[in-house]
Amino acid sequence: MSDDKQSALDTLTQKLKELTATEEESRVLPEATLEEFAKHLKGCKNVTVMVGAGISVSAGIPDFRTPGTGLYSQLQKYDLPKPEAIFDLMYFTRKPHPFYRFAKELWPGKHEPTKTHMFLKALSDTGKLKRIYSQNIDNLEREAGLPEKELIEAHGNMIGAHCVDCRKKFEPSFVKESMAANKIPTCSKCRTSEDPILITDEAEAKTSPEDLPYIKGLVKPDIVFFHESLPTEVFASAGDDFKKADALIILGTSLAVSPFNILQTFTSKTCPRLLVTIGADEVAQRAGLTAIDDVVHDCDCDKATSLLAELMELKIDTPKPRSNEEGKL
Repeated sequence: MSDDKQSALDTLTQKLKELTATEEESRVLPEATLEEFAKHLKGCKNVTVMVGAGISVSAGIPDFRTPGTGLYSQLQKYDLPKPEAIFDLMYFTRKPHPFYRFAKELWPGKHEPTKTHMFLKALSDTGKLKRIYSQNIDNLEREAGLPEKELIEAHGNMIGAHCVDCRKKFEPSFVKESMAANKIPTCSKCRTSEDPILITDEAEAKTSPEDLPYIKGLVKPDIVFFHESLPTEVFASAGDDFKKADALIILGTSLAVSPFNILQTFTSKTCPRLLVTIGADEVAQRAGLTAIDDVVHDCDCDKATSLLAELMELKIDTPKPRSNEEGKL
């Protein structure tokens, strides 16, 4: 080998060594494993968490997108043009029956928090949790006892309601009582007809929404439908919460819905990120969770958070028992 070629090879070798050294110096976790992430969590004080429907599956609430068992696979009984139509505002204002049939099944109080919800409560109790950003509308974070100041419900919730037209606020009891009477809740100020709209009005329910007029005065829960903006607190808090996070935990979400699915990109380069969901490897590639300190764990959330709790020696409380009357419609 000539002296020039040897010199070029030596230079390249040295640069590779320097790059490797820089990578090792910038690494926060010795290895990208659940065990090392748990050790890191022990010293954290600003943990940010993103959660999706996967954390509630063991409570008996299906996630949205799992083929065969997910919610979108189970909506054929509602005669929808596509599964997402059940959360489409244009569809709802002409044909609210499918949504309210679905809402009766999902209404808060019918399910209990899971082990994952209680793990998050333990993070809160030990002063490690900064904020949870939730895509869920099942109210189980609140049921687990998580403080409201630590919870941002990015897709809204079902503990409040409003008139789609005049925005008047309604108590959840009004919606619950209407559904119990098989009626779709409406606003007396905006709706001129005194005839109730029945949830099980099959004749109207099977009519194509394109052939139906706009129904004025419908009351809907404070959940975010397609074509609606996310709550302002999502954008007001996300930049600071993610930038200052010393760990990010992502649980039970496919990160398929925008703009929620870009929040994980706001963290600093020194923030270890943990993704736990079914099909995690594919989600990680799509969501850019491929940094050196990113831990990707393909399993159900309860299993992973139970192991984290064990490794961290965290005490997990059990949910408080609820009365038999709660959740009944």
